[in-house]
Order: sequence, then C-alpha cells, then structure tokens
Amino acid sequence: MAGVDVRTGCVALLFPQIVLRKRGNCELSGSRGVLIEKPTAITIMRSKSTIAKILQLSLVLVIAGGLKLYYSTASVNGLRWVLAPTAFLVEIATGESFRFESYAGYMNGDHSFLIAASCSGVNFLITAFLMLTMVKLWNERFVDSSWTIILAAFGAAYLTTIVANTVRIAVALRLHRMGPGMIWVNPEQMHRFQGIFIYFGFLVVLFVVCGGL
Repeated sequence: MAGVDVRTGCVALLFPQIVLRKRGNCELSGSRGVLIEKPTAITIMRSKSTIAKILQLSLVLVIAGGLKLYYSTASVNGLRWVLAPTAFLVEIATGESFRFESYAGYMNGDHSFLIAASCSGVNFLITAFLMLTMVKLWNERFVDSSWTIILAAFGAAYLTTIVANTVRIAVALRLHRMGPGMIWVNPEQMHRFQGIFIYFGFLVVLFVVCGGL
C-alpha cells in the first residue's frame, strides 16, 4: 500500500484504481491516480497579461524599426510632417522667415541658413518613443497596460521632438549670426555638440517627467 507523492509537480502515484480527489488547486484522477494542477484565475490573468506585454513590446519595436527604415530613405519632402512645424516655431522664436524649397528644405530669407532633412530629429523621436514606452511598460509590468499608452507615447515623443528641434535650430541660427570669429571651435563641431547637449537634455527631462507619471 505504498504511495509516492511528488508535491513540486503535483503528481501522485496511488493505487491503480479510478479515483477523483481534490486537494487545494489540484485534481487527482485517472486509472493511475495522476494528480494534475488546475489553473487558477490569478494564473490565467498573469498569463494573459504576459502575452499582452509581449504583443505591446513587439508593436513598439515594429513602429520604431519601421520609422527608422522610413527615415533612412526619405527625402526632405517626406519629412515635412516634422520639419514644417519646426520651421514655423523657429520663425516665431527667431523672427526669421523660412520658405520651403523642394528636395532642399526650409531656406531663410537671405539664403544663408537651411533647415534640411538632417534637422528633422527623427532619430531623437525614435529614441524618445522607445524610452517612454519601455519605462511605462516596465513600471506596469505586474498590471495590465492600456494599448493607448503606445499612441500617447508617440504623441509625446513627437511634440518633444518639435520643441527640441526648435531650440536646437534657434541656437544654431544664433551661433550662425555670431560669425566664425566669435566661436572657438569649428562651426560644424559646434553645431554637433549643441545638438547632442540639447537632445540629451530633453531626453533627461522627458525621463524625469515620465517617471513621475
């Protein structure tokens, strides 16, 4: 009349007879008396939440990858959804006037400064979008997350990109007006350095704000 009870796997071998016995969340049945664990409501909910998280993360990566692929082949004409509001805000901030020239960008009145495709900040947009979604999904890793957070994160990243672009271009335009004699480094290096500094600063602010939500 010996029996073997393996608690970890919820498996018990008893007498070779048909038995039906409940023990906690396990059910013992069958001719060999195999004790099978029954899924609880909490287990099912956690499983569904995990699947949803994986799907949300996959969608985020697809959006980021698709946007990166699009940006790698897009002309300045295909980036007006970022450049147009940026040029508009730069005009307000600096008093300069810009006019769009096809396949070139937004040129100022005296043709000395161009807002080109490289000024669109799409790489910053992708980085900000990934940061916002990853932080939010991580903070809510034990609870269900709404799918709308992906749309909200993209909208927040887009608006932040427009503002960051405006600040960067306004500062670059100011440095351009100062002339090379008043700048102690190469103008191209200065433009690169101030771009890194401004974009990084906006990412830090965005991270702090996102962490408090």
